[in-house]
Amino acid sequence: GWRQEDRLYLEVADNGVGMSPEMLSSIWDHKVHPHKGLHCIGIRNVHERIRLNYGNAYGLKIRSELDNGTTVTLGLPVIDDAVELKGQ
Repeated sequence: GWRQEDRLYLEVADNGVGMSPEMLSSIWDHKVHPHKGLHCIGIRNVHERIRLNYGNAYGLKIRSELDNGTTVTLGLPVIDDAVELKGQ
């Protein structure tokens, strides 16, 4: 992970089989995932909850290339504890 200005990024990558553009696109659709009947509800849920709480600038980004692996990046705002405590 790393911090860039007021954002925190966490990234997980693998060098596995990756996904085709169609499969990657289907993660964000509300249709059944073409692989093993999966729905990808968890991925969409996490992304949507982050955006609801922090805005559309944050959430998950998934990059994948067939036969070259997948990278998932989570973007969150940096929340300063001192500022957060003042608001309570």
